[in-house]
Amino acid sequence: MSKQITKDKKKAITHTGTTFRSQEQKRKTVFKAVLNSPYTVKWQARSDLRRSTNYIGRALQKKAAYRRTLKLNRRKSRNNSNSQKGVAKINDTLSTMDVDKTEDSMSIDENEIEISSKSIHLPSPPSILSCIVIGINEVTKRLEQTINPEIKTNFKRKYTQGFSDTLISTNPKDQLANTSLTMKQNEPLIPLRMIFVCKADISPPHLCAHLSIMSYIARDVLLVPLPSGAEELIGNKLGIKKPSCIGVKIKTPEFDRIYKLAKDKVSPVNAPWLAPIKLEASKKRKCIEEDEIMPSACTIDDFMSNDYS
Repeated sequence: MSKQITKDKKKAITHTGTTFRSQEQKRKTVFKAVLNSPYTVKWQARSDLRRSTNYIGRALQKKAAYRRTLKLNRRKSRNNSNSQKGVAKINDTLSTMDVDKTEDSMSIDENEIEISSKSIHLPSPPSILSCIVIGINEVTKRLEQTINPEIKTNFKRKYTQGFSDTLISTNPKDQLANTSLTMKQNEPLIPLRMIFVCKADISPPHLCAHLSIMSYIARDVLLVPLPSGAEELIGNKLGIKKPSCIGVKIKTPEFDRIYKLAKDKVSPVNAPWLAPIKLEASKKRKCIEEDEIMPSACTIDDFMSNDYS
């Protein structure tokens, strides 16, 4: 009897009727309006560029060591400034105290004064610092300046006139800032010859999408997309969390080996529809370079015709 009851129960549980779940849900096929544009520049996905990332890491070791020493020197300078503040406070308190007590306290604080008086010698920056540009923003600025050098000339005109009219500050820190800014203005623009992009590690990927078009217009700069894990490797060498991309300038013998290795594996960006823009940019660049080399000289007749009273 028990077996029959269980069978009856099973029959009661099962449903023979058609349900919504058993029926196939019929949905309308939705068509998305996506246009396949022929004007998109495709990046070369290469996984065999691990060797080039190792070469970059070796080349950037000197910069990493320089950054470490700078951090240590900053800590030392902070400690020295704190010790100097402590000595100044002690001297203020000693001035209010008796003369007999001052002799004992001055003998205790001689070591602190000796430590604070020691000057910290900063190490000379490595030559590789003048060869590279780090970060998406800095690389984009450099590409913009090579495409349109008028950006840099306008910057010079705007700020050099302002510095000539303003009063010179007596503060040595302000003087150093002004001299460094004028030195940056007078520096010749050195274009890039290759850009290493950690494309697999950058999220969202459209942050570096403009580099392919800009590198083609700016004198055929070699664009090298690095495989996944390259950002962490380069970041550890540089002491930066997310370097994203590194631009290498021309006439840099330190990167000649890496350039040859990358050029054999990665072909340059091909965008034939940008050829007229590239031609126009190169003509403009040549005109500005000629104006910078040749000064605006006037003839003797023009000079004599002017009345100077």
